[in-house]
Amino acid sequence: MLKITKYLKSGLALSAIVAMSMGLSTGSVHAQEEEDEKEKDAIREVLVDCDKGQSVQKILRKFVNDTKPLEITVRGTCDNEPDEEVQIERNSVDLSGDDEVGATLPFVLIDGARLVGIGGTLILAEGMYISAGQVEMGTETNLTVNGTILLTPQSLLRITTEESEDEEESLNGPSAGQVVFNGFVSVENHSLLEVQREVNDGIVIFNDKINLSLQSSIWMRDAIAGNIVLNNDSHGVLVGDNVTGNWISCDSESRIWGNTEGFSNVGPCKGISPY
Repeated sequence: MLKITKYLKSGLALSAIVAMSMGLSTGSVHAQEEEDEKEKDAIREVLVDCDKGQSVQKILRKFVNDTKPLEITVRGTCDNEPDEEVQIERNSVDLSGDDEVGATLPFVLIDGARLVGIGGTLILAEGMYISAGQVEMGTETNLTVNGTILLTPQSLLRITTEESEDEEESLNGPSAGQVVFNGFVSVENHSLLEVQREVNDGIVIFNDKINLSLQSSIWMRDAIAGNIVLNNDSHGVLVGDNVTGNWISCDSESRIWGNTEGFSNVGPCKGISPY
């Protein structure tokens, strides 16, 4: 969700001066600039302002067969979406709330799409369903998911926090985002939920239950979980000493590895050991 565009503002004259001071030819600078422009042109960037009546779903339908990666920045409350949902059916889509204005989306459906990114200052007001898809969620600011999250079958949801690249924030030390889930999370049918905090002051919080079933897995580093339930030959891995929560329980076929001391209660789970 981070766009590397600042260096494009420097101008040709400055590039030429730097090139000559380094003993490089201006031709090599031109060649590099051309490569940078080609890379930029390979990504389709769209701004959707829902407060002005624009629609995320209409943009997704317009470019559903396009092969270019699609980056959609959203502003405002998107309460005018067709069928009251946002449906992603193609690969390589980044959906990001504007970091200054923020955005609120209705129910989000990922239908068989891979390389999907969700982030920025964003609220998913009615949850998300990932069906045979791969999604990465991360933010430098605040990302909140209300409603149920469902992964099935063979789906992946990877959650990270991202360090801010804002120059003013970096003067006061690193800054990172907060990802909060306020609803029930269900991981089913050979799916994987992966949680990894990337920087020290980022945080991932689950305020409701995480339920795993049908040989699904959870891999969690440095997060706050409510309750974790493993069923039907499911598996959990807790990495490090900073995973905390209320309780963990397993059926007779499921197992968990790692440090469970951060949980108030731990049920009869096989395989509990340091990881």
